[in-house]
Amino acid sequence: MSYKFILPSVLSVFVLSSCMQRMYFPDRANVMGFKEAHEAKITASIKPQSDSVPQVSPAVDIAFAPVNHIGIFGSYRSTLNRTISEDVDYLYTKQIGGTFNGHRFEGGAGYFTPFGRIGDMEILAGIGEGTMQRVGVALPDYNYNSKYFRFFIQPAAGFSNDVFSLMGGFRIAFNHYYDFQSANPDLRYDIGISNHPADVTGQLLGFFEPFINMEVGYKYIKFDFQTGATAQFTGVGVSGNLPAYISLGATFNYAPRFFNKEKKSNKKEY
Repeated sequence: MSYKFILPSVLSVFVLSSCMQRMYFPDRANVMGFKEAHEAKITASIKPQSDSVPQVSPAVDIAFAPVNHIGIFGSYRSTLNRTISEDVDYLYTKQIGGTFNGHRFEGGAGYFTPFGRIGDMEILAGIGEGTMQRVGVALPDYNYNSKYFRFFIQPAAGFSNDVFSLMGGFRIAFNHYYDFQSANPDLRYDIGISNHPADVTGQLLGFFEPFINMEVGYKYIKFDFQTGATAQFTGVGVSGNLPAYISLGATFNYAPRFFNKEKKSNKKEY
């Protein structure tokens, strides 16, 4: 199938799921999938997005296991020129749309353990700091700049070998927005979807985010595919109507067992 048909199909996912997104856009999870101490992983990826102008946002994940069963990780996330049509009525609620830009850094640690012959299980916890900006032409009163702090917990399980990995899990995350700036002094009370006006900076916003992550390729480098979604469960609505995402990238792996297997193979040849 030609990429000319694939890209519109991919972007249609975001058209259907982008309704009423205002301050929060779901993004990929950092999945370690480690089996032993001193493993390391770097993933560089892009996220297709936008319902009117095709655009991608880059992300970077790193992870390392300093000792057996314990991993540390860091991530960078971006939302670059995410463009949503403005002033669209959807279920009697105005979609503000506009162009959104933001950046986020995350870090944390977690526990991992292999089980069975190819099973993997992990539970991670982390914190993050980010920014989000909205600029619109049709509805300039909804323009804003805001910072936010977040913390999350992320269990996952699956199976893998040195050439293939499939893991699924979910993230429970909470965002707190602060330093909210806008020319409209009432916007902080109107930006969220709610039956009653509420200050978006005075609430802890909770998100449930399931995901599936797949890696396939040679043991040192693999193609990475991840898909997931967000369901907001506390606070005024800022994430839209169950928005989904896909992420495409490359993963670079290091593991001591790679070299141990090579040494054993060389000994057999002699």
